[in-house]
Amino acid sequence: MKVTLISPPSPFLIDQKAFPPLGLLYVAGFLEHNGIDISVADLANKETELENVLEPYMNADIYGITSTSPQYPQALKILKVLRRRNTKARVVIGGAYPSSLPDKCIQDGFDFVVAGEGEEAMLRLITNIEGEHAPGIVNATYIQEMDSIPFPGRHLIDINSFAYNIDDGRGTTLIT
Repeated sequence: MKVTLISPPSPFLIDQKAFPPLGLLYVAGFLEHNGIDISVADLANKETELENVLEPYMNADIYGITSTSPQYPQALKILKVLRRRNTKARVVIGGAYPSSLPDKCIQDGFDFVVAGEGEEAMLRLITNIEGEHAPGIVNATYIQEMDSIPFPGRHLIDINSFAYNIDDGRGTTLIT
């Protein structure tokens, strides 16, 4: 089973390449750790060329798209491309917007919605899709032990294409 996770463009942001899609990369790392054949399509700054950018990913069995409210129109455009180009694939959506409006996402044409934390829920969904017993909306169980999940799959994207600049130099986030 081949899975491609997609981070849609965010054309409303001044700099789409300031921060990598960390939530999506956590899901990717978790799935990869559990033996799933995974790839990640980071579509930052690529809203006008969706057909071409998605071309290398048209062989997936399952697509997972993350979405916030402002990204949702882009997620719908991606869904249309996937439906047109890979008719047998299943399309899952997760993230903040789908978690708050899962029924709307199903009505809009997504096969499944992962509501809440996506790591374990997405793995359960992939396992159940193979058995054809998957529900439309998968509610996540909250991860109790953060050390139980692997690090984000940063190696699955071009991490060097992201830069957070402060006063003409590169910056980073520091949590103390």
